[in-house]
Parts: sequence; structure tokens; C-alpha cells
Amino acid sequence: MNFFDEKKDIWLKIFKVLAIIMFFLIIIFGLFYAINIAKGLYPSGGHYYDGRFSFGIFLSVFLTSILAAVVELAFSMILIDFFTNIRELKNEIVKEKRRENQEIITE
Repeated sequence: MNFFDEKKDIWLKIFKVLAIIMFFLIIIFGLFYAINIAKGLYPSGGHYYDGRFSFGIFLSVFLTSILAAVVELAFSMILIDFFTNIRELKNEIVKEKRRENQEIITE
């Protein structure tokens, strides 16, 4: 089995799985980061909070991480679709050349 064979879709499948894993990791780490910022464990805007949980800050940071995850997933899927289309076009060109060669041979 040739792992580096481009005719197989293994690279696109690996990239798709990695994109989905990154989507969930961004959301999970964004959740933890939002909780820590809302608790005041990290400075936000140059100052620390007094330890009270700020739901507004939590919501804004968490929604930003969700937006970043969605953008990452969208760009990854667009890239996967692009490479799939290129592979299909390449296969069609190869089939067309074979068909032309068969026509030349039969004439």
C-alpha cells in the first residue's frame, strides 16, 4: 500500500478529521479561557478583576471562540472542497486524454 498515493482520498480524509478536531478544541479551550478570564485569573484590558465572575466577559470571550471555530471549520471545508474539485478535474482530463488516444489508435 502506497500511503503517499494522491489518487486515494486518505489525505483529504485526514485533513477533514483534523479540521473537525480543531473545531472542537477551539471551542473547548475557548470555554476554559472564557471561564478563567471571567473569574479574573488573567488580566483583561490591563487590569485584574476582584474575583467576581463576570458573565458578560465570559459570554463575549466564549462567543468569540465559537466564531473563530466556525470560521476555521468553514475555511477548512472550503479548502477540502477545492482540493477535491482539483482532483476530479485532473481525473477528467486524464480520461479525456485516454479517450483521444483511443480514437487516434482506432483511426
